[in-house]
Amino acid sequence: MLAQKSDWHIGDVIPGLIIFQLSLSEFQETGEKKRLIDKLISQLKERFQFELESQFYLLAAILNTSKLNFWFEQPYAREYSDKIIFNFSETVSQIYHKYINAEDQTQTVNPVNQRRRVPIHNTENSVLRSFLNSVSYESNAERNRSSVLEKINREKEIFLDFIREPTSQQKSTKEFWNENSYRFPILSQIARILFSIPASSAFVE
Repeated sequence: MLAQKSDWHIGDVIPGLIIFQLSLSEFQETGEKKRLIDKLISQLKERFQFELESQFYLLAAILNTSKLNFWFEQPYAREYSDKIIFNFSETVSQIYHKYINAEDQTQTVNPVNQRRRVPIHNTENSVLRSFLNSVSYESNAERNRSSVLEKINREKEIFLDFIREPTSQQKSTKEFWNENSYRFPILSQIARILFSIPASSAFVE
């Protein structure tokens, strides 16, 4: 079944692994069969340790809204839900500044050299001259990061409220983001980036 899902992206990986693990756990076996199942679950976690621990895979999973009912805030997947909620804003910010805001970052690599120097007359106090031309408390790049992070946090809170509504999970992921991109301008861009990455071939083997 998994091998047939050639169109999977990384947002499908975590839900798929969780459901596969859950299906194995539900076998009511004893003795040698139980030990074999436990060993298989352990090997599954070891084989896909990178994916299960990756903040990017987890973020892609929570943005994949049509699969949330299979795992998000379910008792058997609580650790994954808590982990991505805790790291949500930081992970979104990393992707945003690496892929969306990269050009602006390049322009502000060296804000010290780019700052506008205030003209000072020779008669003015040298200490005042030094003070006026000193580096500002917060660079433009830092202010931009703070502003973006505030927007991300706002979108995060609204998004979490949205996905806890059953009607949101009944729509396809594409439909959800098409309808709500105006509500989540940053998250919708992040979703497009992540969903363009196919699931690793190893997962669907």
